Parts: sequence; structure tokens; C-alpha cells
Amino acid sequence: MIAQLPSLKLDLPLDQLAGFCRRWGIARLEVFGSVLRDDFGPKSDLDFVFTPGPNFRREQARGPWLRNRAAEELSALLGRPVDLIERARVEHMENWVKRQHILQTAIPVYVD
Repeated sequence: MIAQLPSLKLDLPLDQLAGFCRRWGIARLEVFGSVLRDDFGPKSDLDFVFTPGPNFRREQARGPWLRNRAAEELSALLGRPVDLIERARVEHMENWVKRQHILQTAIPVYVD
């Protein structure tokens, strides 16, 4: 399912994001960070939190290598740098201020 978005500082290709998520087995993709703020600009990157689904492509690789491949694909799709972090990593961040901020402000752009 493609989420209904509040006003973002950038139009996201939601159909293409849905295809990306299905290919990678991502159950939920959320955007956070500067794209939600007034300081977002042409050189800003995009920050995403993802929740893997049961078909997440973990079997192909482990750890950051796979996440980097997914981020590179997403970056090519969106035409700007992308940071991609798994929701479980955010939920276990030691920096509780950063953790709370990300979890409270992240907006879903795709939900399976």
C-alpha cells in the first residue's frame, strides 16, 4: 500500500518506491529528517527508516553491505544521496533523544 503523505519538501515517486520496497522485501518505508523541515534544499540527502518484511533479501548478504546496495538503488531512483537505516537499529540507539526524534517524526511512504 502506498501511504498518503502530508506535505513534503519533495515529490516522491510513490509507485517507484513501492516497487523498490517489493523487490527488497521491505514491509514499511518511512522518511524523516530534513525533507520534513524548511531547511531541505537541492543538496539535501533523504533519510529513510525501513522495516524488513518476511521476504527481506537478507539471504543475499549480511550486515551493512546489503543495506548499502539498497541505499544505492534508492539513491539512483530518487536522484540524491540516501541514508537508509533499519527500524530495529533506530529502536536500539543509545542516543535516546535522536531515537525518540526519528521515531516520532518519521512518516510512512510505503506500507505493505
